[in-house]
Amino acid sequence: MSGRSHSAPERVDRTHPVELQPGVPRLRSDGKRIYAEDCKTELVRQCLIPGTSVAATAMAHRINANLLRRWIGLKGPRSACSQ
Repeated sequence: MSGRSHSAPERVDRTHPVELQPGVPRLRSDGKRIYAEDCKTELVRQCLIPGTSVAATAMAHRINANLLRRWIGLKGPRSACSQ
């Protein structure tokens, strides 16, 4: 035995504020992000450009590709082109 005393580890305060990424006006109490409609529309518009990778666009904007694909399905080319 080494003779060292084992003390309790220091408590670290982890209540720091969360920084929101652009296009995310707020967080729900369960941690899910609420995205601004204009942000969603712009990302869908970018994905509708021929040759654009949905996955690359999602990664560049730090969102899940499946979420972006869902927005594309909901907003679709018809709503994106009508603006």
